[in-house]
Amino acid sequence: MPVKRRRLFTLIAVLLSLCPAAVADISTEDVQVLDRQAREGDSQAQYYLGVVFYEGIHREKNWVSASEWVYASAMQGHPDAAYQVGRMTYLGEAFNQDTALGLEWMTYAARLGHPKAAEFLRQLALRSDREYSTGSEAGIPPAEPDPEVDDESGDNPAVEQAEALPTPRQMSAARIELNYRSRKYLDESTEYPAATKLKIWRDFVAEFGRSKYAGFAQGRIDSWETISAEEDAQMRSQGFGTIESLQKANGLDPDGRMGPRTRALLKSKIRSRDSEPGAESGRKPNEPLAAADVSARHDLKKVAAAVLDQDPRNKGISVRLLRKSQGQKSVLVFDLLAVSGDNSAMDVFRVFNQAAEKIQNEHFDEIRLAYKGDVRFTIDGDYFQTLGAEYSSQNPVYTLRTFPENLYRPDGSKAFGTWSGGILGVVKEQMDDFHRFHREWYMNDLIAAAGASR
Repeated sequence: MPVKRRRLFTLIAVLLSLCPAAVADISTEDVQVLDRQAREGDSQAQYYLGVVFYEGIHREKNWVSASEWVYASAMQGHPDAAYQVGRMTYLGEAFNQDTALGLEWMTYAARLGHPKAAEFLRQLALRSDREYSTGSEAGIPPAEPDPEVDDESGDNPAVEQAEALPTPRQMSAARIELNYRSRKYLDESTEYPAATKLKIWRDFVAEFGRSKYAGFAQGRIDSWETISAEEDAQMRSQGFGTIESLQKANGLDPDGRMGPRTRALLKSKIRSRDSEPGAESGRKPNEPLAAADVSARHDLKKVAAAVLDQDPRNKGISVRLLRKSQGQKSVLVFDLLAVSGDNSAMDVFRVFNQAAEKIQNEHFDEIRLAYKGDVRFTIDGDYFQTLGAEYSSQNPVYTLRTFPENLYRPDGSKAFGTWSGGILGVVKEQMDDFHRFHREWYMNDLIAAAGASR
């Protein structure tokens, strides 16, 4: 390892483990070096870059980016990363809790020599009053091991197995198994876009192309190659992590391909509801899509007033909602009238989404986003209804970073592109687009007005 890289890793390890308050000593240049080395495949750099995103060191805190880099490092056999993946997966701190997979990662980390992993397994056995097994672990509490528990009593087969010296062949087999199962675990998540899932399976085939899972991995590659980024975003916004889950929920043959029938399902004006018209509603994940009931007609003046009054954080913002008709097209104008100096872009975006929630059961063909009467952007009415239906349940970070790719200019052209590639780069570009959207919508006008008044 080059001297400069070794010094950088040593510095970050010391600051994070011995003196967390001194993270300010990590420079922007250090993080840039980590970023470059992580992209080159260095497992140590990948692990520390995950920590950088988790802690928000010279980067905006981002749980998805943090978990992706730690997973990438663990899949290369990095002990600290393997331990963290085991912990996240076992405790459900990643996306979905999987105690069996979490314990396998802990066992793997312990075999790699990680002391905390071995201690976790020992103390976990002592906390359970039931017989330990490597199955679903229904009787093992999903909690941190207690450091005060005496670890000199009790037997745990997993600990004994972890402490045994495995052969290189056994370690290789364990690594392949965990790579396969963890990629499958991430493949089913609604957080990761299709482009990332495509990449992780291509990486698997490149490294483990002769394993028994190569055929399955190639099948996942074939599946994700059939879906566009826009279709993937729409599918995940409906709560489906895979094409198969969407197909199964809607009575289609689950072949995992975005074929004509599945594509038509996504493109048609259909949505799911679980309540009567006029009541608050929202689609449950993996619930079949159904035709929308759009019979409601709201008093938009009262809706705007209710939205602004219901949340004290909305103070300082003024909006009006206007219903218009353009031929056969029904249009809603969301006109932003004022934003105080105490309000942020997130405040404005929250008001917009709360309005969508209030009128989610009234259908509009087009939503126009205006500032003081001047229309700057438009979005599709179906997408607006989806925002309203999922406001109380959808991950707000996912909503704000995917919002720009659903925007159009008044002339009908796409306002922003759809990004693909590694999730680190995708999230950065999406957040840049989000801030650019707010600047073009109203911020540039506010800044100009402030400058003119001086």
